Amino acid sequence: MVGKRWGSGAVGLGVALLVGVVRVATSASADVSVDVGQGWALRVGGSLNAFLPYAKWHDGNDGEATTRVTSGFNPSKLSTEVRAPAYGGLEIAGRFQFAPTIQSNKAKFAGNSIEARIAEITISGSWGTIAAGRSWSIFNSQAIINDSGSGLGLGRIPSPDRGGPTFGRIGTGYTYTDFDPRIMYTTPALDGFTLSVGLFDPIEQPFGAASLPANAGGQGVGALETPLPRLEAEASFSHKLERGGFTLWVGGLEQGIRDRGTGSSTSLAGADAGGRLDLFGVGFVGAYSITRGVGASGFQGNGFVCDAAGCRSATAQFWYLSLEYTLLDKTTFGLSTGQGNQRAKDGFGKLDNRLHMLFVHHKLTSELKVMLELHRFEAQTPAMTAERYDAVALGAQYDF
Repeated sequence: MVGKRWGSGAVGLGVALLVGVVRVATSASADVSVDVGQGWALRVGGSLNAFLPYAKWHDGNDGEATTRVTSGFNPSKLSTEVRAPAYGGLEIAGRFQFAPTIQSNKAKFAGNSIEARIAEITISGSWGTIAAGRSWSIFNSQAIINDSGSGLGLGRIPSPDRGGPTFGRIGTGYTYTDFDPRIMYTTPALDGFTLSVGLFDPIEQPFGAASLPANAGGQGVGALETPLPRLEAEASFSHKLERGGFTLWVGGLEQGIRDRGTGSSTSLAGADAGGRLDLFGVGFVGAYSITRGVGASGFQGNGFVCDAAGCRSATAQFWYLSLEYTLLDKTTFGLSTGQGNQRAKDGFGKLDNRLHMLFVHHKLTSELKVMLELHRFEAQTPAMTAERYDAVALGAQYDF
């Protein structure tokens, strides 16, 4: 811990919060901690990033070209954690995270977005951790964490004019894990093995529903019901080697949806597996998912429709491969490729999304990184190329 002791109670904690936030702006060390006294502790950390991408559409978006100043796939964040004194072998903490993007859409009046991504209570002990509140979901989380190219970059640019974060490999390598209300349990690490299982607030209205067929349900969208929460789980195993290490994971999700208007039902479901190997500065990642009710967009719930004909869900698969080499622990050179493939069935058309990337990440200091990214995105139907563009981007990220 760093900092002085500020006494006890709410006054001391409030003063410590103000001091901790101020120190975040000036500290050279990441994840600033303040010892409040009597066992209370405050931790503040986060990151700031900005990118300058140029993109040219050869198909779709009216063949536009644009240069933007934007946030990346993983936008800027401010995270705080307040940890209470240990009690009976339990550690109790509250966590908040806010994630602003630096740009609005080009209309400007819409403003930039600020997400309250995390607001949760965690209770930890030798038996593991229970988390209740809003935070990151589980399914495909390891695929995203291990995506080095998009994790510090842009990935897919959804349109020339859009505000908000870019898409990384959502729809071209994995589904979006998203931030949702949840009650989750995670085991302690047992010889490298960890299991997470969670109950999540269910999905009825698909993300971006304005662009999808209406969920009529015979009586309108309100006729849908989800009597049970969404279930997500993931198991992972990590092991360190003399000059590296590896991680393997497998996971799944399941949620039912019923249309009271027609009596039909469908589900959101998925299974995924993948791994990462690091050895002598070389890193290799492979990930694969198969889903129902997600669709080629990669957003959960964006691939189901309930109307007068009943409920139906799209089936899709996602995969990506990434290869990288880190020189002198400072500069990483990488390339990756991946795809999202929606199958033609039950009224859903076949669509293939592909994203190919080259990237370079360089540490100017332990806190400041600069990035170069080149990529091409393509979306193809059996009849045509629906969208195709090339992009190049420069960016920087400061972690604290």
